[in-house]
Amino acid sequence: MTRFAEGQTVRVKALKKLSRKISGTQGVLRQPAVGDEAEVVDATRPIDPAVPQVVTAAMIDEQGRLIWQADFEPDELERVA
Repeated sequence: MTRFAEGQTVRVKALKKLSRKISGTQGVLRQPAVGDEAEVVDATRPIDPAVPQVVTAAMIDEQGRLIWQADFEPDELERVA
């Protein structure tokens, strides 16, 4: 299983839920979409390795506005080289 760390750039490769709790800037806020690139802002690593990691990622546009910030399961994301 891929583990993620804060500051990594990731791409959304799958969405298990099409609608999820998100935060962002009014007027540009939207749900994440497959293909979006974002930065990991929190990567909670549970003590029990059998418990899945929760990865919080944020997508910011060229003007510095937060498009979305949301929690993902690790298999919904892939690292961008």
